[in-house]
Amino acid sequence: MVTRLVIGFDPQLYNFIHFGKLSRLLVISSVPFLLSKTKMQADRDEGEITSQQCVPPSSSVLVVIMGVAGAGKSTIGRMLSEVVNGEFLDADDFHPPSNKEKMHNGIPLSDEDRLPWLQLLRHALLERSTSGKSVILACSALQEQYREILRSADPNYQLGSFSCRVKFVLLDVSPDMVAARLAARAAQGNHFMSPLLLQSQLDLLRICDAEGVFKVNAALSPRAIVKEIEDWLGRIASHD
Repeated sequence: MVTRLVIGFDPQLYNFIHFGKLSRLLVISSVPFLLSKTKMQADRDEGEITSQQCVPPSSSVLVVIMGVAGAGKSTIGRMLSEVVNGEFLDADDFHPPSNKEKMHNGIPLSDEDRLPWLQLLRHALLERSTSGKSVILACSALQEQYREILRSADPNYQLGSFSCRVKFVLLDVSPDMVAARLAARAAQGNHFMSPLLLQSQLDLLRICDAEGVFKVNAALSPRAIVKEIEDWLGRIASHD
């Protein structure tokens, strides 16, 4: 199956994203970061893009804290960003009003709703990492195809290889615990998403072991969770 999302087609700006059996052509003419890897390599060979522009500084940390709503992504993401002296980004802040309205009304987002949002997140990661900043992003990133878009913020990433500077941490939480958290959040009225969407998120969550996603028990205290992630990042750094 091939799905095409074409926004303001410009033949000079294109990006092919392959997800196993699912292929999508994403074309957004207003954002230059959608250059395909083939064209980016050609530009580098011609001297239009230097290696310094393409390769983020190795000292920067790029981590996506992922999981279903109510897992604690924002809390852990903010705390971790302080530990790594980086910038915290909340993917919820990148949703357009139309997405927020649908989620508020208990309507699951479609891929057509998600893809432009994911591309904005990809650009945010790429822009900050190439300037040397460490970034912690709180984002549901429930499926491999969504995570692949975020991984492509690493200009040297080969799609499907899972060898990437963008790392993923899953906050693993039981349905009962997250349902209780969402009910409490809804009662406080401090989030736009309806608790009715929890089951659809649980159904969407899929992780392949080959991806190397680090899983942490979300029932632990926030401080303990951050410590586990910090130790994991340290082990990764020692092997680089």
